[in-house]
Amino acid sequence: MFEQETEQLKERIRRSTIQGGETIPLRSLTESGIPENVKAFFRAEVLSILAEERKGETRSSNFDYTNKDVAALQEQIDQLLIDSYALSKKEFDETLDKGIHFLFNYLCRPQWTLGSFLFDEANAAPVRTVLLKLRCCTDYNYFPTVLERFIRRRGILEMTSDAGRNIVRKIDSEVTKNLSSSQLAQLAKPVFEFVAYARSFPDNILKATVPTRALMYFFDDKQMMDIHEALLREREKEGLKEITLPNLVRIIEHTSGRSEPAPQELPNDNQFTAVTEGREGPSKSGIGFSLPRSERPAEKTAGTANPFHLPPTPLPPLFSLDEERSIIKKVFQQDEDAFHRKVEEILATVSWDEASLIIDHHFTMSDVDPFTKEAILFTNSLQQRFRVENRP
Repeated sequence: MFEQETEQLKERIRRSTIQGGETIPLRSLTESGIPENVKAFFRAEVLSILAEERKGETRSSNFDYTNKDVAALQEQIDQLLIDSYALSKKEFDETLDKGIHFLFNYLCRPQWTLGSFLFDEANAAPVRTVLLKLRCCTDYNYFPTVLERFIRRRGILEMTSDAGRNIVRKIDSEVTKNLSSSQLAQLAKPVFEFVAYARSFPDNILKATVPTRALMYFFDDKQMMDIHEALLREREKEGLKEITLPNLVRIIEHTSGRSEPAPQELPNDNQFTAVTEGREGPSKSGIGFSLPRSERPAEKTAGTANPFHLPPTPLPPLFSLDEERSIIKKVFQQDEDAFHRKVEEILATVSWDEASLIIDHHFTMSDVDPFTKEAILFTNSLQQRFRVENRP
């Protein structure tokens, strides 16, 4: 289905990065204008190479490698090593091919792809492997965010493939069940963005099209068969082989039996922040996968530096008024004062690790289900604030 787009993507990314060279430093690749998902994929691959090399190191038990200062310094060293790593042309081409194929699968069928990717057809996988792979999934990032929190709160060491697939299905169901037609359509926006980049389409994403079949897969993956059937009818009876985002909204709105919920904020990349990289190395398989952002970065052009120093942009509110009311009701049992005190306590912490412990403690003591949309929104809006402020 995406054979032509796959080749177009490869060619465009080559032109923007390695061109005709024999090697390319990872830093040069990550500073280019290619999609963020492709950059993250390459970075994960280099992480896996470093981890394999580390396996041969001999460490004396007399040295405390778990010391926080030692670990922090090791992280800095690792970042320098990773950024300076030079991929050969062969490594570049192999990683690019592997990454593009994964990205199209994940974008169109995230539930199915996660189930296959996390467990590699095995009946179970160590949670360390699961967590490492989850770090690579940045689109629809409510999946890795909630899954990681679930694993850490339960303290489990191994996850069965059936349990993992069930949790992924539940996460998707909770996030999508109260979305309007427009918001459901916008969940598929990463598909439109990735295809538009492959086709070198103008920046107006509302005019971009994707194959209707790709969106059939997308909603089939979410078990939304009414929308899947509506798209199938449009494709077969109306000859709609390609579809725009506004047209997708129209089709979902006219799907029989759909009732429109009250307007809510769409869960997007500003609310559901990708799992941040920890100190664990990449997966043994050496495969690191990641996807594009909510807004594709513009191609870099020479001579566009701004000579003026503008004051910093004020940070936006953490929540809209509707979001705040919903969180107070569902997460804080209508206690508005408790909500504001907890937000202040969380924002006063020095790191996200410390903040997340406070949130998890509140969820546990207040019997709050972390899978609910309000709990996810609360946590990830705060995590995004830490990220915007460049706090650890």
